[in-house]
Amino acid sequence: MIRPTDETVLLYQIPDKKQEFAIKRLLVSMGIRIRNVEKEEWNTTVGELLGVRKMKQAAGNKVEEESQTKTVLHETNEEAITNSANQIDADSFEESVMIMQLHPGRMDVLLQELKRLGVANATLKAIVTEYNLDWTFGQLANELMQEHRKLTGAK
Repeated sequence: MIRPTDETVLLYQIPDKKQEFAIKRLLVSMGIRIRNVEKEEWNTTVGELLGVRKMKQAAGNKVEEESQTKTVLHETNEEAITNSANQIDADSFEESVMIMQLHPGRMDVLLQELKRLGVANATLKAIVTEYNLDWTFGQLANELMQEHRKLTGAK
């Protein structure tokens, strides 16, 4: 039985339809919502795509200002991404991306199942954090691609 959850995965351009079907089938079986991200949403924040900011405002909670340290760290990370010479726009970005908003412990289960299905390497992956919530989807996708290239030695 599938139970309702506040877990969501953002998916972006999975070209292989069999892999896409396997990933979506797994997510549905785990009760995780799927949100397909379109190229037109490249400059939308991850928080907006997940509806996080709207939920906080709808609940009457004022979104608090980040601490000085967190703000400086966030701006430094954002500047590094924005100013990168390797920044790629939505039309040129060729990677598939999966951004996950999951409860603790569920990430490992999902990754194990993706590996079991043979689709673990189908996408670049990230977990939603308080730091990347305000990044645009494009910024986070570019950061993931750059990290992947550094780790694998790809150009």
